[in-house]
Amino acid sequence: MEFDNYSDYVRNTVESYPQKIKKHLIDIFEKKEIIIRDDKKTMQVSLDEIGLTNIANQTLDEQLDTCFSVGKKAIEAFEEWEFEKDYKYSILFETDDFENVINKVNSVNSCAEKDACLSYNGVFENPVILNKKEYLYLKFNLMYSNYNIEQGKEILLKYPFLVVFDKKLKIIEFRFDTLKSVFLADKNNKSLYIRFIDNMIQYIQNEFQCKLKTIDLSFVKNLNHKGDKNLKLVAQSMRFRNGGHAQLEVGNNEEFLLPFIDELKSLMYDFRDDLDKSPKLKNALEEYINEKVDMSDYPWVELLWINDKATRNIRVKFIFNYLGQEYTLMQHLYSQALIGMERMNYVKEYIIKNREYCDN
Repeated sequence: MEFDNYSDYVRNTVESYPQKIKKHLIDIFEKKEIIIRDDKKTMQVSLDEIGLTNIANQTLDEQLDTCFSVGKKAIEAFEEWEFEKDYKYSILFETDDFENVINKVNSVNSCAEKDACLSYNGVFENPVILNKKEYLYLKFNLMYSNYNIEQGKEILLKYPFLVVFDKKLKIIEFRFDTLKSVFLADKNNKSLYIRFIDNMIQYIQNEFQCKLKTIDLSFVKNLNHKGDKNLKLVAQSMRFRNGGHAQLEVGNNEEFLLPFIDELKSLMYDFRDDLDKSPKLKNALEEYINEKVDMSDYPWVELLWINDKATRNIRVKFIFNYLGQEYTLMQHLYSQALIGMERMNYVKEYIIKNREYCDN
């Protein structure tokens, strides 16, 4: 692929990003001295001599367009950032011989030529490899294109699928984003994600002669019982034995009480003295709550890690046995402030550290 065409894919992809991501990319380009946003410096030095482009008087979208037009440095910085960005979805696996797998991955030559690192048919091949102290990454670049008849323009997308080998936790993690329906032939993106995941499992197992095992994360529905005041269960789906089901969410109450069950528990606590005088009623209520809690199936739960700054709270939805599969899909819900992979790493480390805790 010619560089100009490759650049078009990147620029079209970035166009759809939220403002906070666009601003973050500009910050990265400035730190890497690809561009400059200071009119005063323009007067002091010839930008041509130092290879910088001034974008001080441009809109945000114009700034990004300029960055990707003037050379390859911005593209290279963007490629590097894709290893570090946060993704919407992730799945955790483990394998019996993690160190051996790491050695095999390290022995593979990373794809270097951009036109050879791209896939237009949804096949995972020719990954770009990045080896750092704590993590080893494989990045697969899938390319999509379509034509928007209403807008009368071509739509291009660069779609990375990341495999992260966590050297400290000895965990293998898949990370990926939502794929817009405009690029889907059958509009069924859920089945597409299953194909992505299944194909990547097969790729890792075949290429590195290992067996990936899903990590059972069903215990996370009980993590809020372990006494961490900064962890709250804020939503859950319940399927009852009688065939009924309910979706509960805490809403805006400061106590993070789930409707119905937690509120009933709170009422029982408030009127505990009265209930002590009526043991039959108290026992009946306790049995009712225990039956609903212990005997129900939980298709998904949402956990909230509270930060002193509310904008930095971390909220994750855990979808157990996703669409009948053995794995748990983690959906990292949108954050107004947090951008990088740090929140994904924090959640992963927290649940792995507490995986022995179970209150079934």
